[in-house]
Amino acid sequence: ESGAGPAGGAAPTETLATVRLRDGVGHPGVALTVISNAPDGSLVAEAVSDEDGEVELVIPVDGSVSAVYTSTYQYADPEAPLAVTRYVDTIVFDGLPGDSVQFRVNGSAAAPPLEQMTVMIAAPALAGAASYDVSTSCNNSLGIATSSKVLQIPNCRPDDLFDAVMVARNAAGEIIDHAMLANAPFTSGEYQSYDLAWLHSPVGSVEFQIENIPAGAAQVYLSSAAGQSAINGGTWATTMVTIDNPESEITKPLAHLDSYGNRHCLYGQLLLENSASRGSSVSRQRCSPEADLSPIVFDVEALARLEPTVESESPLTIAVSEPWPGSYGQVLSVTQRWLRNSDNGYWRAYATPGPRTLRFPQLPAALAQYALATTDAIDRTNVSNTIAFGGPESFEDAVAAGLPLWPQDYWSADVSVAP
Repeated sequence: ESGAGPAGGAAPTETLATVRLRDGVGHPGVALTVISNAPDGSLVAEAVSDEDGEVELVIPVDGSVSAVYTSTYQYADPEAPLAVTRYVDTIVFDGLPGDSVQFRVNGSAAAPPLEQMTVMIAAPALAGAASYDVSTSCNNSLGIATSSKVLQIPNCRPDDLFDAVMVARNAAGEIIDHAMLANAPFTSGEYQSYDLAWLHSPVGSVEFQIENIPAGAAQVYLSSAAGQSAINGGTWATTMVTIDNPESEITKPLAHLDSYGNRHCLYGQLLLENSASRGSSVSRQRCSPEADLSPIVFDVEALARLEPTVESESPLTIAVSEPWPGSYGQVLSVTQRWLRNSDNGYWRAYATPGPRTLRFPQLPAALAQYALATTDAIDRTNVSNTIAFGGPESFEDAVAAGLPLWPQDYWSADVSVAP
């Protein structure tokens, strides 16, 4: 039974919860620290995950639980130093927490460099094509002048397979056809050549409708992407357009390769400010497993009301304003990034949607390096409201399934400042 509290039928004041830590492919996060905190941010309990990536921890009513860990990334140049990112991922509860919590952590401190393979991807030259794109399942995507390319690809999928898609574009940059490779074997250090055939599939179109764009807005960016998702990666065929100095309303159709893939995403971003010292933007994304070619509509004026505010840096405190009526979704996410020399620090907090003020949790003294220091430079603050995940249907479901999750439908506001 969840919860523990005073005898005599009084309401429970805490929950003994099982907290699970998993990476992007489901491997347990071993020997990572998990803490719980009271509503005022003070430290309540601390534990280290076992070989199954689990801990048991008391979480108080209206309290929070956090995973504290380091992730490293090796750039393509093996001589380059490891990029180090420190994370504090926090789930904030309203009321009594449930007894099952899961975090999706970003790799481990000892993640080895990925193996590499050389691949030639080629298709016949296509009439009417002025350029081509090629994308592999490890998300390397680049534009090419001809319909063949030699690529160095890493082994990002745990099943030792990879996918590729080649897209042909006309002189206007519009997609006119595609060719694909699915579940090809990855063999470290080897060279393989693959000949692809154009599929001659029809290309659909989706309309973006953006309303109430304020005067002085700098730029609108729109994209329509069809992707083939795989474990830990995916290929994409994308149409993008940028509109400088937009008018108050925009209606813009974009080509969409609706016959390809298992993930279809429409994304719009409006850059409100773009000065040397400060930038701010609002965005909206809608994704689905099958192509949805109905118009995507968003109101910039309403989105702008969500802009986050850093109220304090010690302790780090971020306020989220009232979103517009009827917009409440499943999970509110607040992300704060800061810079420390060449390293990054992140605080990612998750709560039920609505106006609130979030405070960075007190850490054990041994983990002080994970907190924002006076010598660090705050870089970017983001707040987003996930309307739908395409799986979990509530905040409680998302907490049990593991946060962060890749949302299907969300809107967000973003503020960046010069270090």
